[in-house]
Amino acid sequence: MTASSLGVRLAKEEDRDYLAVLFPSYISEWSPIVDGGVLALPMSANEDPTTAPRGAALLRYYPAADKGPAFLGDPLAHPLDDAAWLTPFDPEEIPELVVATDDPAARTLLISNAIDLAAEQTAPGISSATPLPGFEELAPGKFFRRF
Repeated sequence: MTASSLGVRLAKEEDRDYLAVLFPSYISEWSPIVDGGVLALPMSANEDPTTAPRGAALLRYYPAADKGPAFLGDPLAHPLDDAAWLTPFDPEEIPELVVATDDPAARTLLISNAIDLAAEQTAPGISSATPLPGFEELAPGKFFRRF
């Protein structure tokens, strides 16, 4: 499947069951309004709403008490100790990106659209626990892309 035969849409509350299968450790406190995410869908989904998504990407803003795997601060330091931050930005203002798909075209589309969504949310950047194109490794398992 090519990227041109795929589209994306914002993740909704109604997608929670699908997302829970893909992201079991991320979904319990995830909010489609606060955090956000996108789903990759074949263009045929416009005619047939039962068409299964090809994958999803979630953004997750973690409060200091619930640090995610790509939290860009020292998890053992006080959350307001900016000397322990890996960037000049408050780690709570940087969403973590997680992607789940086995389709390379969908993966590229999901990452691009999730990055755009985080930028629209006025996040200063985006983090990931896995290496992604355009992301810099700041510490082992902590990757960052500044906007």
